[in-house]
Amino acid sequence: MNLLRSWILLAVGVAFSAGLAAGILSQRLGQDPSEAGGALGLYREALVQEFDLEPERERALFSVLDAYQRNLEDLQAEALASREAELVSLAEGIQRLIRDYVLPTDQRERFDAMCAGRSLPVQG
Repeated sequence: MNLLRSWILLAVGVAFSAGLAAGILSQRLGQDPSEAGGALGLYREALVQEFDLEPERERALFSVLDAYQRNLEDLQAEALASREAELVSLAEGIQRLIRDYVLPTDQRERFDAMCAGRSLPVQG
């Protein structure tokens, strides 16, 4: 179970670090607010066009939506960490189903040995 907890913490850490690094990098490179993509980028572009925002207001909108994106990532990471017990239970259940219903009886001991000390990763 400690290995699964490590995978969860690693996934959360990577997601947080990637978001933080992307935000810092785009800020340091002076990225034009219109260059950022994704769903929030489309939303931002729609607002800019609909309300004919001046560059200063567009930068403010970019900052607000960037903060929103970071907050979303933080909440997702917290939600994943808070559901660790459920994730562990799910992974253990899947391994049990594979062992008991997928593998032939004569392969179960080999599967048990393979899984000793390991668990399914929680993210693909």
